[in-house]
Amino acid sequence: FISLKLLQKQISVSTILFEILQDFNFSAAQIIESEKLLQSNSGKYIENEKFRVIKDRDFLIITEVFAEKSTAILINENDINIKGIDFDLKINPIEKPSEMDCSNSIAVLDFEKIEFPLLLRPVKVGDYFYPLGMTKKKKISRFFIDNKISKIDKEKAWVLESNKKIIWVVNYRIDNRFKTTSVTIKCLKIKCNNK
Repeated sequence: FISLKLLQKQISVSTILFEILQDFNFSAAQIIESEKLLQSNSGKYIENEKFRVIKDRDFLIITEVFAEKSTAILINENDINIKGIDFDLKINPIEKPSEMDCSNSIAVLDFEKIEFPLLLRPVKVGDYFYPLGMTKKKKISRFFIDNKISKIDKEKAWVLESNKKIIWVVNYRIDNRFKTTSVTIKCLKIKCNNK
């Protein structure tokens, strides 16, 4: 993460960018292009075969280029441990807990509202859900913008589906339609462990 405020206070921005980016195999022409990112909108980037420089609000972020990894993982009712690319899931049917865990890395859902098999997959353009506490649907892209999620984290985001309905944006928010209520007896608890 390179602070834009600090960078713009420097006398020779191009020299500083050259010193930083040459270690990531950016060409001289790309380093000149990177200076233009300072005046561009969030989300603009340059990249080579292995690395990307992204303008994200107040920072230039250098990150690896993420290859298309996995398309989807099918989860059956008896599955307990799911190995993902960037995280693992631990799944347990439980009785309704007296206190709910408020962590974004844990989803506690009404078991009776869920249909197996579940589908774990990367976020796609046009995906929407009903964020916990809301009765109207919201596009996940808008949810990410409203919550100031970085472009890098957006690219790595996954969702969990039940019968073509998103029940959890993994590590962010469950869907309101699948929350536990006063009549819930059995829950499905899913814990995400980031690698």
